[in-house]
Amino acid sequence: MPDSAPVLLADAADCGPVTSTTDPAVLAAVRVRGNARLAKDDVCRSISVRAGDHFDAARIASDIHALWDTRAFDDVAAERKEAGSGAVLTYVVRERPLLGHVVIEGAAAIPVNTLRSIVRLHDGDPLDVADVELARDAIRALYMESGYRSAKVEFRLDPASPMTAVASFKVDEGPLAVLGTFAFTGLSVTTDKELRPLIETRKGTVNLPGSIYSESAAARTVLFVQAHLYDRGLLQSSVDAPALSLSPDGKSLAVTMAVHEGPVYRIGKIAFVGALAADKASYLRLLGQKTGDVFNRSILVQAFERITAMHVKLGKPVKDISPETELDPETKTV
Repeated sequence: MPDSAPVLLADAADCGPVTSTTDPAVLAAVRVRGNARLAKDDVCRSISVRAGDHFDAARIASDIHALWDTRAFDDVAAERKEAGSGAVLTYVVRERPLLGHVVIEGAAAIPVNTLRSIVRLHDGDPLDVADVELARDAIRALYMESGYRSAKVEFRLDPASPMTAVASFKVDEGPLAVLGTFAFTGLSVTTDKELRPLIETRKGTVNLPGSIYSESAAARTVLFVQAHLYDRGLLQSSVDAPALSLSPDGKSLAVTMAVHEGPVYRIGKIAFVGALAADKASYLRLLGQKTGDVFNRSILVQAFERITAMHVKLGKPVKDISPETELDPETKTV
């Protein structure tokens, strides 16, 4: 943060009574130094070591962590010095300034109040640069989700007083980018006609040509496509996260989703074990798939519901139906 008026730091102050000792392993005094806004007692409250205690590096390290955890300090260290009456341990701190207020400049497409609601920075809180960076990233993420793929967000911290600062965010929105194409690649078993209805469009508002692109909706599309592939027997398939290509003017976006289908798996051996309530033929009828059929996850899920209902009807309810599957890569069967 830029320099401002000098801050008057408190002299080293004792945390509790001092003592006199000739044992170099025993602390004669424990002090804090560097606090300006915070009272000595507020700092000492996080320190467990006191005069008369033996020097314990692990315990001192724990105190330093405790001081960090208050989020009130930019720097914390411990110094040990020998004095005439014994060793003196001093915890040296540097306080974080408090956040005075937040300024957002350059926002037009998204209301400033909306941006303020997502930054999660509150006046009077200790100013943590990491929190400001998270706020910057949150603003840019909202612009990206709103279709402004070229948006840039910068921040700066300016002193408002010796112990307060202003966090300012400057937004360069850039142009609104609309979707030009949304393509699937790698298809041989499935078709574009099958997969296109699986694109999550949020009732036609995103991820269609002429609309904005939504990453969260695209992530759901990946899940929908993967589930469909399992229903087509493509049990070793995978779907990549969408690849994006923005036009040079930042106004058009091309999206490509790569599909890796792998081989088609069919039903192999079928067996029913456990506390059966009927003969195998009854279970096979409810299963809805037979040996040689293309494996279909959705059909099997529905079959489990039918089998559960049969058990209830026969007075033999089941707690769980656990399908055990084993892929045979050579025969491409399950």
